[in-house]
Amino acid sequence: MNPDPHGPLPPLRERIAGWNLLAAGAVRAAAVALGALLLAFAGSLSIGLSPWAAMALPAGLALAAHWRWGRGAAVGAAFGLLLALLSMGVPAGLAVLSAGLVGLASEVAQMLLRRLRFDARFERASDVSALVLATLLTLALPPAAVLSAWTSALAGPGSLQPGPEFVMGWLVLGLGSLPAATAALAFDRSVLHTLKSPAAQGRSVFGGLLLLVMAVVMWVVPAAPSPLLLALAVFMPPVLLVTLTLREQFTLASGGLVLAGLLGGCVAMGPGLLTLTLPGAATALAVWLGALLALVLLAHAATVEWRS
Repeated sequence: MNPDPHGPLPPLRERIAGWNLLAAGAVRAAAVALGALLLAFAGSLSIGLSPWAAMALPAGLALAAHWRWGRGAAVGAAFGLLLALLSMGVPAGLAVLSAGLVGLASEVAQMLLRRLRFDARFERASDVSALVLATLLTLALPPAAVLSAWTSALAGPGSLQPGPEFVMGWLVLGLGSLPAATAALAFDRSVLHTLKSPAAQGRSVFGGLLLLVMAVVMWVVPAAPSPLLLALAVFMPPVLLVTLTLREQFTLASGGLVLAGLLGGCVAMGPGLLTLTLPGAATALAVWLGALLALVLLAHAATVEWRS
């Protein structure tokens, strides 16, 4: 009798361990899907540029989840985005294409990050530049190109040309996914460091309170516009986030970038001195958030280079 080509069955202990890994992966993917769902709703409420605003934060989460936990977590992020887009009334074909592009783009981004020898501890300036390149060139650029061509082809002649829509989509995806990916990648290591150090706990609490103050200021500007509050909403985030970065609180600063981007959309679209047409408000928000991103990332790169 020929022996079993697959060999003997694994011991029961190994099979149970395999089932536990599968269950843990499923729970992790479900948690990432829920996070992507909530982030998609938050992005769409901040600025009304569909589907770009809903895709941006989940795309960054998909990149970080793929790097941390593998392809299954990225699939969970894409599935959460799909559910969010369908619930927003986005056509099924466009929703499936958007979610699929996010999943595929995160896979390509992983390949580029590995080639660039990226390290999620962000202890080198090259890690910051690698994440920026991977996000802008592989995570944001291909989905923006495909979706702009898709929507222009469906709209027919006389509609918005794919060029301006591509630029708008690329900017929204890039400026949204980069801080989301940075915050998600830096979060777990920061938590472990904070738990081990009482001094770090105090700094984190104080930094979190400052971020809360920033959020409150930006939240009340659309409801009660005034020159003073508007000036605080514009200039407080750069000063605060760069200060946190220079004090080696990069996780709080990157989380503050996500918060500033979401609330910045409310300020740009709300009543007040920044009230513009939709393209004008989107441009103003893109310039402000892009400058804020550049300041924080350059400050962190300078900090780690000086420390090393």
